[in-house]
Amino acid sequence: IPPIQWYRRSMGARVLVFSLISLTYFIQALAWCVADWRRMQNTPDRIVRRSLKLLLISIPVLTALAVPGYRETFVLSEVPALTGPEESIQLDGLNDVLTINNLAFEEGRPFTLEAWIRPDKQHRGAVASHGPVALTVVAAGDGNRFRVYVSTSQGEVYLLDAKELFALDRWTHIAMTYDGREMRMYVNGRYQVCSVSVYEMSADHVSLDRQLPSPFVVKDLWPGSRFLVGNLKQSDTQARFQYSGRIGEVRLSRSVFYHEEFAPESTLSVVPETILLLHLRDGLNQIKDATGRHVADVYR
Repeated sequence: IPPIQWYRRSMGARVLVFSLISLTYFIQALAWCVADWRRMQNTPDRIVRRSLKLLLISIPVLTALAVPGYRETFVLSEVPALTGPEESIQLDGLNDVLTINNLAFEEGRPFTLEAWIRPDKQHRGAVASHGPVALTVVAAGDGNRFRVYVSTSQGEVYLLDAKELFALDRWTHIAMTYDGREMRMYVNGRYQVCSVSVYEMSADHVSLDRQLPSPFVVKDLWPGSRFLVGNLKQSDTQARFQYSGRIGEVRLSRSVFYHEEFAPESTLSVVPETILLLHLRDGLNQIKDATGRHVADVYR
């Protein structure tokens, strides 16, 4: 999927860009006016000084217009640091992946997919992939952004981007819920207002500022596909987005586990609706699921 230009995805970024462009044209036009007045009318120096004063006044005014857009687009929200899990696994962003067989996507069923992550660089990487749905991180501004990919049978991929950025080398909890009709996303327990784009594979084109259908029905495109951690690839038509950094916990529940904002647990626990819970750590070739139903094979 091609990258989407940052200045097209954010209103704040557009404010910044067009403010700077306007400032450039204004300075050029003012310089021409001053030169013409001095050449053609022998303008007194005081008019030149007034023009320079006008220029000096206009710069902070236009800058003030651009600053809110800059802060909205690039500055990380003041997110309190979270402790995160005590143990985790390091993935290199090149070949590392965990696979779980016999964990099929159940079409039409509600579910919650969540993870503790600590990415170590700006990149586009898949944290966990379950059938047509994937939790990913993408580079944005001076941090990373939480994105959910949802593939459809029409050859389209919905891209749901959380508004809040999160820092590198710091534990972050990400979660998404699906109730059979709509999806919700959370970063560190805070509900996220999402922007929606659609990637059309046949045209190799991304449409911005779209909306999810209502109801949003997620189809099982690859029956019997594996559950993946650290990779997205489920078929030959999909990209392979390797995750780089640490992942501590991954939990899949067959219910909408979060209905409102919450404080994430540093160590996730098994609840009646849990069908997969991985407490990840280094040094193992296989990691047993805490529910006792599955085993994750570690490939490096």
